[in-house]
Amino acid sequence: MPHWSIARSAAAAEWRSADARGECLPEPSSSRKAMKMTPAALAATLSRPRKLLADPPGPEMLDLAGEKIAVHTQGRPDALVRALLVHGWETDYRDFTQIAEAFARDGVYCVAPDLPAHGKSSGASMTIPEGARALQAVHEAYGPFELAVGYSMGAAVLLYALSKGLPAKKIALIAPPGNYVRELSKAARAAGLPEALIAPALQEFRRRCPDLDEIDCGTMALSLSCTGIIAVAGNDRIADPEEGRRVAGYWRGSRLLECEHASRLSIMYDARLIKAIAGLL
Repeated sequence: MPHWSIARSAAAAEWRSADARGECLPEPSSSRKAMKMTPAALAATLSRPRKLLADPPGPEMLDLAGEKIAVHTQGRPDALVRALLVHGWETDYRDFTQIAEAFARDGVYCVAPDLPAHGKSSGASMTIPEGARALQAVHEAYGPFELAVGYSMGAAVLLYALSKGLPAKKIALIAPPGNYVRELSKAARAAGLPEALIAPALQEFRRRCPDLDEIDCGTMALSLSCTGIIAVAGNDRIADPEEGRRVAGYWRGSRLLECEHASRLSIMYDARLIKAIAGLL
């Protein structure tokens, strides 16, 4: 079983660049180029992540409706406690390198899939419901999970999966986004799409994702009956910390952890955060 730190050096420079440019953004394009695109092409752009270039060690592969979901594990498979770790947009399982290593040392078996169209998984694009279906398949193959942790867009994917019946006893959401429509609109503007084209692109997106307008992390958190943690990064330039605070207001069993000096990337290495999540177990 490969040790996750093998991939850390190869990814470090690229992740620093990703942290500088932000996450959850489609490939930048000029307004002139966007003007020539159809709404369907624009909608496809909003669901198509850029994959990290570094080549991680070979994972286990899970079949899902003709696609392959890469599943990375760390720790002993016979451990009594299992944790599901869900990475963010345009990244992969390495978001959880530090957390998984700490958990494995404490006897937790960590399962971290690459979401569809990310990392070693197949596919060119992904919506939140499609990511949630992958998590359900991972649960059926590797669960049950005592703990589920979602980071950034992975937190939204996890919440959606939980709202559709994915079981987990304890949950941690790190830098969760807010409303899916708002996040897509923000990403479209950051990529240079003209304002007049965003609404047609979202309408086309709804063909693929019919519940687009109902996907809101705060609303989905209302249904959570378990306890857990929501962590926000004070220097996060993509996911507004206020969104995480709003989600915490909806989730009665949550405790809000403010990582005031953390950035979008460095929060995943925050010692207080790792200790707080480990405390859920």
